[in-house]
Parts: sequence; C-alpha cells; structure tokens
Amino acid sequence: MLDSPPSWLKKRIRVNAEALAVGTEPVAVDVRHRGVAPFWRGWWLVEVSPGQIPGPGYVELKVSGGRAKGQVLDIKIPLSSSRSSKRLFFADWRISEIALQPLSSGEDFLVHRLSLAPALHRFAVRHMRGRLMAGSRDLRGKPLRDLSKLFAGGEEDAGMSRDQLLYRHYEDELHALLEGGNKLYERWIRIVEPKLVNSVMEDQSEGPKISVVMPVHNPPEEQLRRAIESVLEQSYGNWELCIADDASDREYVRSVIEEYRRGDSRLKVVARDTHGHISRTTNEALALATGDFVAFLDHDDELSPFALNEVASVLRDQPPLDIVYSDEDFLDPSGNRCSPHFKSDWNPYLLYSHNYVTHLCVYRSELVARAGGMRAGVEGAQDYDLLLRCSQLTEASRIHHIPKVLYHWRMSEASTATDAGRKGYTHAAGKRALNDFFDREKTPVRVKSADSENFYRVTFDTPGQDPQVTLIVPTKDNVELLKTCIEGILNRTDYRNIEILIIDNNSADPETLRYLEDIQDAAVVRVLKFDEPFNFARICNFAAAKARGEILGFLNNDVDVISADWLDEMVMLARRTEVGCVGAKLLYADDTIQHAGVIMGLGGYAAHSHRCFPKDSGGYFNRLKVRQNVSAVTGACLVVRAAVYRQVAGMDERLAVAYNDVDFCLKVTDAGYLNVFTPFAQLYHFESKTRGYEDTAEKQARFQLEKDYLVKKWGDRIRLDPYYNPNLTHSREDFSIGS
Repeated sequence: MLDSPPSWLKKRIRVNAEALAVGTEPVAVDVRHRGVAPFWRGWWLVEVSPGQIPGPGYVELKVSGGRAKGQVLDIKIPLSSSRSSKRLFFADWRISEIALQPLSSGEDFLVHRLSLAPALHRFAVRHMRGRLMAGSRDLRGKPLRDLSKLFAGGEEDAGMSRDQLLYRHYEDELHALLEGGNKLYERWIRIVEPKLVNSVMEDQSEGPKISVVMPVHNPPEEQLRRAIESVLEQSYGNWELCIADDASDREYVRSVIEEYRRGDSRLKVVARDTHGHISRTTNEALALATGDFVAFLDHDDELSPFALNEVASVLRDQPPLDIVYSDEDFLDPSGNRCSPHFKSDWNPYLLYSHNYVTHLCVYRSELVARAGGMRAGVEGAQDYDLLLRCSQLTEASRIHHIPKVLYHWRMSEASTATDAGRKGYTHAAGKRALNDFFDREKTPVRVKSADSENFYRVTFDTPGQDPQVTLIVPTKDNVELLKTCIEGILNRTDYRNIEILIIDNNSADPETLRYLEDIQDAAVVRVLKFDEPFNFARICNFAAAKARGEILGFLNNDVDVISADWLDEMVMLARRTEVGCVGAKLLYADDTIQHAGVIMGLGGYAAHSHRCFPKDSGGYFNRLKVRQNVSAVTGACLVVRAAVYRQVAGMDERLAVAYNDVDFCLKVTDAGYLNVFTPFAQLYHFESKTRGYEDTAEKQARFQLEKDYLVKKWGDRIRLDPYYNPNLTHSREDFSIGS
C-alpha cells in the first residue's frame, strides 16, 4: 500500500463541507483546493456529522476519479449514536468528484458537516486496529499485538499482506454493521461463539446432575422432536429429561415421547389424564427430578449443544451458586437463529420492570423445593414468579449470569416470543407476581403497567413527610442558562421541600451577578461563592458540606425540567436503603438521548448508554423505557442521600472535570449500594454550554490525565461492566453486537 502524504500536503487537500441538504438527487461536494482536485492516492478518512437521518443507519458517498474518471467507490459510513461517524477507505487513484447519495426511501436528510482528509499510514493502521480491538470481547483492552488472534487465517487470506488483511477484516466488520438486522449476529455466530465454548468436562461424574424439566401440551411434532433432541445432543452427559404431558390430544405426542424414552434411560415421563395448566404440569415434571439442579425447557424450544456443559462448568468452579441464567436468541419460522438477547448480570431493578432473565434459567433443586415449585394463579408468568420467589431465598452473590447464548426460543404463532400481546393474560400474571413479591418483602408498592406488554413500573409508597432535598447547581456566567434551570425547578417541579444551593464559581458577567443577587430573595435559594479555579468535584464537596437537605441533588446549570414529577421519582428511589445514586433520562435540545445511564468501557473508559437515540425509542430490549441498575450515572443530574455521600467521602478532587461522577458512583457501588437509572425523570441537558468542549491542547492534556487516573484506580472495573454484556460492542453506544 502507498505511503501517506506529508503533513504540509495533507493540510492543502483536506475537504470540509457544511449544511448539506440531500433530497432525491445526489449532492456534489467541492473537493477542489485552489482550483486543483486532490491528487493523493492512498488512505482517506471521512467523517460525517449528520442530522437525524430516517431509514438506513448510514450515509453513502460516491467517490470517483482516476485518469479517465472511470474509477468509482461507493463508501457507506455507518452512523453511530455519537455526533459524528468516521471510516477509512483506500483509493489507488486521484479523486476528482465526491457526491452524497440520496436515501433509497427518497426522504430528505441533512448532513451538518462532512470532512475528508488523507490519512497517514500509521494513523490508518492504528484506526483500523482500534476499531477491531474495541469491538472484540476477547481483545478489549489488550495490547495491539494480540489483534492477530482475530484473523482466522483461512484460504481467503492467502497471499495477503498484513495491511491488506487488516483492511479486509475492517471492511468485513463495517459491512456487517451496515447490513444490520441479523447479518451482524450471523457474523458473531461464525467468528465469536466458537471461541466462547468451554471444553467438555472430562470427568462428568464430578459435575452436578441437571434435571431438564419440560411440560408438554400439543406442540408441533417436529418442534417437539427438536426440543428432545437438543437435550440428547448435549456435550455434557450427566442429565435427565423429565417430561410431563398435559393430556395432549394429538396422537403423535405420546408416541414421540415414548419413542425417545425407549432409546435413552435418562428420559422420565409422566402423563396426565386431564388437561390442567402449565404450573401444575411443570410441578409433576419436577416431581420426577432427582438432579442437584433443575433447568426449564419449553416443549418447542431448543438448548444450545453446549448449554449444560457451560452450566456444569460454572457450578463446578463456583459451588455456592443457587441460580444460573444465560443469554438467549430466537428461532424464526425457518429455524434460523436471530435476535439475540445479550443480558445484564443480576439486575434487580430491571427485574422489577420485566422478566429480562427468561431462558435459560437453572436453579438449585433444594431452592425450588423451598419455594414450593411453580405456583398456581400466575400461569403465563410462572417462570417470572418462580424467579422472584427464589431470588428472595438466596443472595445476589449466589446468582450468576453466563454471557453465552445457551437457549433458542422459538418464534411461533402462539408464542410470546413473537408477540407478547397474543397472550395478554401473561401481563396480568406478571403484575400479580410482582405485587406478591413486594407483599412478601413487606414493601408497600403500586405496580402499574408500562407502555409495553409485560413491562411494569413499580411505585414505592413512602409514608411520612417528604425529606428536604438540597439541589446543588454550580454556575459561572451564562445567566440565561441558569435562569432556565432555576425557573424549571421553582415553577415546573412538583416536589416542594427543597433548597437550591447555587455555587458561583467566579462569575464576572454583570447581568449574572445581578441575577444571583436578586434570586436570593426566594426563600429556598442560597448563593455561595467558590472563588477557586474550576474543579467540579471540589465544588460538589464544598456544597455538600453546606447543604441542609437529607438528600442531595446535583444539577448542571444547563439542564431544564421536562417532567414535573422528575424529583418525586428520583427522591422515591434515593430513599430506598439499598439504593445509592439515581440518574435521570436527559435529552439534547433536538429531543435525542443525552444520558440513559453510564456504561463502563465504552470508548475505552466510560460513555452514555444509547446516546443520540430518539427520545421515544425503546432502545435495546426496551431498556430506555424501564428502570434498571447501572454502574454509574452522570453528575449532570444525580440524586443521592447525604449520608451515602458522606460515607464514601464525596467526590475525588483529583478528577477536576471529567469522570468524577463515574468515580463517585463506583465508590458508592463498592460501599454496597445499587445505582439506578430511571426514564421516568426527564430533563433537557444542553451539554457543556458553560465550560465548552475539550478543544484546546491544555484541556485535552488534562482530560487525558484524568482518563489515565480513572483506569489506574479502577482497572478491570472500567473494562467489564456487569450491567453491559461483553458480547456487545465497546466502540459504539448503541448496544450493537461486538465481534
């Protein structure tokens, strides 16, 4: 591959274009500099900052040139959830024309900015390596030399140079991302999944005996056969399959079951004479079980061939475990694997919102017996109810998530995997299971239905007087932003027992100073001077020491209230004894997501979940619409009990600007609390309007020091977020599949 241009030439042939409106015709981008078209042949980096683009998640460029202008490249730039997207391409000829292509739908769209610049060879290599490394669950955070482990070294790689091989894999990942849908998952199945499978246990007699429990009622014959065969095909052999037939009236059901029972003594069968319900039938299958653990399999679903071996391996290595669950995917009507659900580790507040665990779930047999087995009256949500009851009988440390796809849930006309609404009774049953769960906890709640079927919103009753909340608002000049923030609190916030503590950090603007003087006439507002260089962590610690409230709320001065009950929601959660920090759903001015919880490891450090998604999007498996535990929330809107803040000694003042909120939340987690994101508290956040962006050498150097400090302090906690699945990418914020 060609050498890259010297820096003096690079400056002369850079292309920048702004505010490009694209309709039904291509829009040409001027690539000429002083009347001369770019003549470099080699690596190019294109960067696009789009508006909201309907339809496909990419922008397409047609790049043409060559001596006869007959060379053409169609360059598709996948749009990430961040504000700009980059990709490399290689042109072995002189570029003469560039044009943005219309969408296939014909809809108009806007590109805020497009830039094109030649890339140095070493930059191109570093960029491609970084993209591939960040997307790989195996290589994330590892040295670049480990990248070769990604390359299969097949026949198609023969004769390719190292750069060519790197570029091919880079292009392969981009193409999978561009094709979207199931293509990315098919690539994951082909490349990643084989590396995740544990070797088969040599002495399986040392592993636990697992009873697979399967209630049956009139499944299609082929699907019943596949369900049974998926157990027979297990690489781990210390199992038994306990089948209870719920009076099926299709003649083949009993003959198929009997056929397999005769062929393998590990099958145990009981047949009911009258049709009951799934809870009773499952309990009859449970009565046959003699295993140390029980796993549940629906009569038309399938286990992955290595499912029980993975479970047994984990139980061998961690004997105290009581509950083990895995990731799952779906089988379409043609039997193809699709729509994987890569789940969070144990996430109580997500569980209070819906049964995110579902399949595969394996329980210690003694635990199921103590819980009383399946319970009548919650049919349709009997697995949710069992999980809730069993979780009350054990500890979070004894519940383990295996981040591997061990269960295939069949999408059929009668299945909730296809449409939860087909079984509307399941929603009512789940609601009943949740109410009963909190009754056993002696926790007064109201369980409401959320926007989607089988999703819920739990309101915790908090009797007595509302505690005083001190809302801490650091500010410097920008009086209009501050006015909007304070007026939103005073005039559009339902919660009334508040004090507002404005921390003035060296404001000099006369209008701001007049406003700060006047606003103190309000009984609930105090203004304190902080005449030191900006240090967000130190300002927060200073303010917390002066606060009168039992609960502290940290707000940037560039937020504005959307939902009047935002503070009621956050305080309700912060009052829970197990809860530490509570974060809100924050939107940009264009009504896209700015914050929905912080995920560790994104971008190498930490970043916001689902950033730039539309405000009404459900996000990954509806996670934008439900409460859930997260590792951290942004300090732009963070509520926490004052006692918890003092317990962890507040914020680390060595993190003056960046990541102080992340560090604080991790300290709160280490102290034994759960951090919670709630979508039911909504505010606008006009990000970085006061301090600006990290756009100077000094700011960037400071930013890098703080990133380095965070990584040194927290190590693997940065790389591995328990609430974000390792099979998902770390290079984007959209919960797309990694490689």
